[in-house]
Amino acid sequence: MFHLFFHLFFRLLCLTLLNFTCGILPVMAGTYEIDSAHTAVYFSASHFERTFMRGRFMGIQGRIEFDPVQKTGRLDINIDPDTVDTGLRGLDVVLRSSQYLDTKEFQVVRFQSNSFEFNGAQLQAVHGALTLHGKTLPVVLRATRFSCGEVKFLVLRRMVCGGDFQTKIQRSDFGMRHALPDVGDTVTLDISVEATPVK
Repeated sequence: MFHLFFHLFFRLLCLTLLNFTCGILPVMAGTYEIDSAHTAVYFSASHFERTFMRGRFMGIQGRIEFDPVQKTGRLDINIDPDTVDTGLRGLDVVLRSSQYLDTKEFQVVRFQSNSFEFNGAQLQAVHGALTLHGKTLPVVLRATRFSCGEVKFLVLRRMVCGGDFQTKIQRSDFGMRHALPDVGDTVTLDISVEATPVK
């Protein structure tokens, strides 16, 4: 009885702490489609050097190609800037305007990788180019964590690749200079992404 209780308790703990999985299984090379329900891009910028203004973008689409054996991959992310959400409707309207994102003129923000950087078996960074506000510039996404494996929840099983990435950009480099320096030039981008195999 004790062994049964211990087994059930251990499984419940794994489900709670490890996002419905226990252990990470080896994964074969493949193409994964981004799960927009579990993917977001968060941003922050200084506000009068007192606090940080924060928000996020949703409705993200794209694909990951990943080969852990060859240590290669590709990442292609498309962001709808019109989904910007700070929790303040008035501020969202300003950010969508020509003062900042100009979402009527520039309807897609896109990151396309050109190489994956590994340290041993662990993904460290993704090098690529960010297209924002009509300009394309090189950007490096630093991986704070990334892994692939089988996720199990009750009778459901699926392979998932996912991780967290961060980069910093200067918005003035992309032609967004409004309210400098009161609204900071440095924008931190935190990207949380999950993807499942293309069917």
